[in-house]
Amino acid sequence: MNVAPLTIAPELLDIQLSTQAFLRLRLDPQTLLLLPMDSVLEVLTLPVQRISVMPNMPRCVMGLLNRRSRVIWAVDLAQMLGVIPLESHLQQFTAAIVNVQNDRLGLIVRSIEGVQRYNPDLIQSPLGGVVEERWVPYVRGCILEGSEILMVLDPQSIAQSAQLKGL
Repeated sequence: MNVAPLTIAPELLDIQLSTQAFLRLRLDPQTLLLLPMDSVLEVLTLPVQRISVMPNMPRCVMGLLNRRSRVIWAVDLAQMLGVIPLESHLQQFTAAIVNVQNDRLGLIVRSIEGVQRYNPDLIQSPLGGVVEERWVPYVRGCILEGSEILMVLDPQSIAQSAQLKGL
């Protein structure tokens, strides 16, 4: 049997090298965010019972979850960013587990809509009225895609936010 070595077309290699992968997160029907894949460890759907509620926490902190023998804070990202929080009657949550300086954080979102690649040169400054002022501390920038503004999250800024201080 003849087996030819696997080759990648040069034009495909150029596309891969000039783009960065982002996880598309939906906070509400109008709000899409991008999370850099280099900080995402895994995406999972988990039953509500897997999150242990902790007293005296900021409202956006849903509680703790145990994942692969590690305890991880679960944060309602929509509530943290000032969008309508997740409904309390849900039976399961969608989480993106991110790694920030060897600490893990579970970002709970309405849904995850896949992975998309963008050229990092398309990321524009969040300043200048494109992004709401309250979101600026949590985003690296934004990408304009047609009529949509996709905000690119900064996982480190989220993990170090005043709302999560002391976790």
